[in-house]
Amino acid sequence: MTHLPRRIAVAIPRYTESMVGGAESLLRGYAEQLSAAGCAVEVLTTAAEELFALENTLPEGETTINGITVRRFPIAGFDVERWRSLHERVRQGEKLAYRDQERLFGEQTHSPELYAFLKAADDRYDAVIVGPYPFGFTLQVAAAAGTKAIWVPCLHDEPMARLDIIREGLEAARGIL
Repeated sequence: MTHLPRRIAVAIPRYTESMVGGAESLLRGYAEQLSAAGCAVEVLTTAAEELFALENTLPEGETTINGITVRRFPIAGFDVERWRSLHERVRQGEKLAYRDQERLFGEQTHSPELYAFLKAADDRYDAVIVGPYPFGFTLQVAAAAGTKAIWVPCLHDEPMARLDIIREGLEAARGIL
């Protein structure tokens, strides 16, 4: 009996050949190892090289990095100062009201076009691996992927990890790596 390769999307806020972040490198490693094991892997990401630059500096559309299809979608602008203010309150240990948690994650790196693509591609992927946790991007991708979302949260012992909105996202996931 022949088994078809699993179809997996790896969603990450940015994906370049020269990524330096630990969580980003981990997700890139998953994509490359799964591809090498015979899975059909695509990376879903933004056209931004920097998470807080709010610029689409990379070409949108499809490209290939190390043999893996990378689909880049435009990054949407957000209010960096509002995000910094809310983030600082969390960092200082303040317990944010749920509405402020939504604002915190709403004022971050986002790509509505990527979320729409993922929702429309319901049968395209068997699983969507997404991470890391402290981004609105991750919450929105996980919501769009529904029961196919597998989080790679890369949690740190910090106040952001204890927010209700993060707990709910993790609880709704298909799995956590």
